[in-house]
Amino acid sequence: MVGAELWRRFTIALRRKVAHHLGLSETAARGLVRVQFAKVAEFQRRGIIHFHALIRLDGPPSDSETYPAPAVDLDSQTLAGLVRAAAAAIYYDAPPVDGEDIRRRLRFGVQLDARSVTGTADRDTHSNQLHPETVAAYIAKYATKAAGDLPTDQQGGNGHLAHLRSTVGQLARRATLADLSGNLSLYAGWSRYVDMLGFRGHFATKSHHYSTTLGRLRQVRRDYTRRHHRAANSFTADPPAEVDHDQVDDEETTLVIGSWRYAGMGWLTTGDAALAMASAARARDD
Repeated sequence: MVGAELWRRFTIALRRKVAHHLGLSETAARGLVRVQFAKVAEFQRRGIIHFHALIRLDGPPSDSETYPAPAVDLDSQTLAGLVRAAAAAIYYDAPPVDGEDIRRRLRFGVQLDARSVTGTADRDTHSNQLHPETVAAYIAKYATKAAGDLPTDQQGGNGHLAHLRSTVGQLARRATLADLSGNLSLYAGWSRYVDMLGFRGHFATKSHHYSTTLGRLRQVRRDYTRRHHRAANSFTADPPAEVDHDQVDDEETTLVIGSWRYAGMGWLTTGDAALAMASAARARDD
């Protein structure tokens, strides 16, 4: 909740900073340039959440282009400066857990690094042209945290993390008691996230128009799985037909609801960790 609110306020502040830099109102600026982003949350062993985000400027919606260029000249260095200014300007006063608690002012820390993303997918050439592979590699670097950075057992011996988990557990119990007493708390259900030190946000989020929607990706997977099962159970050897995403599938579907809970971070044995690190090293070499 806290991380999501901080990020929401940051994106609002950034859009306002962009409009102010252009000397326009927010409405007028939105007709020329739009802020799009994709971000992942890196959960560090010391209990700190680092957001790693790719921020892009698009132009107004266009029928001829999926991701139109902005209609104003705003280079990446200027955007990086606006990002730093927006992050420094916002904060969030987290509400108290119960009547005995105090408000806590939360904001982004001093470890802020905003820079242009450049590079090429071809290692043998020297170019500053940005390729999709470069963007994907940046996101994947933090979405799949390096095996060497994770503890090798569930106990870990990390006294700092143990203290944080105990503190979050105490606050979660107080929130539960406050909720049971009739004082609705914004932290209701926090006890499910003690092992994540209270972080309830999704590790990866994006703006709606940064790329294809997550709903469309889920539908592609559902369609593929359905046709794969049909092909496997049919008496013909014909491969499954390709999905036409412009057509509405009127067939009956089954909604599967799963319950997920954070079980821990790291590897059960040192052998598992060694195999994971070897796989990660091979992936980087490729």
